Amino acid sequence: MASRLQDVIQRGLASAKPAATTVAPGTLYFSSDTGVLERSDGSAWASYSAASGVGANTRAIAFTFDGQGSAIAANSKIYAYVPYGFTITDATIVADAAGSITFDVWMAALASYPPTIANTIIGGGTKPQLASADHAGGLALTGWTTTFAGARAVIVNVDSCAVIKKAQLVLTVTVL
Repeated sequence: MASRLQDVIQRGLASAKPAATTVAPGTLYFSSDTGVLERSDGSAWASYSAASGVGANTRAIAFTFDGQGSAIAANSKIYAYVPYGFTITDATIVADAAGSITFDVWMAALASYPPTIANTIIGGGTKPQLASADHAGGLALTGWTTTFAGARAVIVNVDSCAVIKKAQLVLTVTVL
């Protein structure tokens, strides 16, 4: 007799996930608070994705700035909320033209919203920037605070910009 779909594909809070030994092997469980998908083998839960688990916990958080036909103004801000804990593993910038832009990234718990420059995660590190270029990937995260145990409010601020009319900062993260 075949199992009902809701018996083999389950979802809920990570803390409510049943023991792997109490579900049928092959059962999938999606933790809605962490974004993690796992599969039971009948004795333990293991990370799972359709791509054999590769990148199953990787996300891109993109911040897109548009100067509406002019160079992006200094102190332009993008606000976001990331509803899960994460570790930043990479920063990439793409732009519409070769130019210069420097970003700062501010994060705080939602209870401390909005984050300010006092909440920069970059500290003494190098801010994500382009200098006479239209893209840069694998930016150095040295000096950055990169791991956040819980959800965060985020503001990306443009410290300065010349020539660039559209740009995107992408933070690649691994969900905790």
